[in-house]
Amino acid sequence: MASEHLKWIVAPLPYSVLWLVLGVLLVLGVIGWFVGVVVWTLPVERLRTIPVIRDISARVLRRKFGLAIGKVSARHHAGELTSRQAYTEMSRILRNFVYFRTGVAAQYMALGEVADSPAAAAAPAVSALYSRQFELGDSPDVAATAAQVRSTIQSWN
Repeated sequence: MASEHLKWIVAPLPYSVLWLVLGVLLVLGVIGWFVGVVVWTLPVERLRTIPVIRDISARVLRRKFGLAIGKVSARHHAGELTSRQAYTEMSRILRNFVYFRTGVAAQYMALGEVADSPAAAAAPAVSALYSRQFELGDSPDVAATAAQVRSTIQSWN
C-alpha cells in the first residue's frame, strides 16, 4: 500500500532563471536607490568636485534655471508681473544659478563685484538686468532680456 503512493513522489522542479535575474535586478535597484539618495543629498559644493556628477548637475541646473527664466517671461507676458518685477525675478534666478554653478555668492554682489569675480561671464546679463530693474518706466523688452539671460545660463561652462 505504501509503495503504491511512492510512484507519485517526484523530485522538486528546479527554479527558473527568471527568479535569479529578478533577484539580481532587485538588489541592484536597492543599491542604486541608496547611491541616488546619497548623491541627491550632497551639498552643491561637493557635487562640483565629482567628475561625472558635475556634468550631470550642470545640465540639470542649466535646464532648471532656463525654465525658470521662461516662466518669468510667460508670467510677464500674461500680465501677472510688471517689467520691474520680471527683471527682479530674472536677476534673482540668474544670481542663484551663478551661486549654485560656481559657489560665488552673486546674490549679495553689486554689478562691479560680479564683473571682477570668477562669475564674470554673467556680468553682461547682470548689467542688462541691473539697469532695467531700477528703471522707473515700464520696459517693453522683457522677452529679449529673458532670451539674453537664458542664453547666458545655457552657455555656461
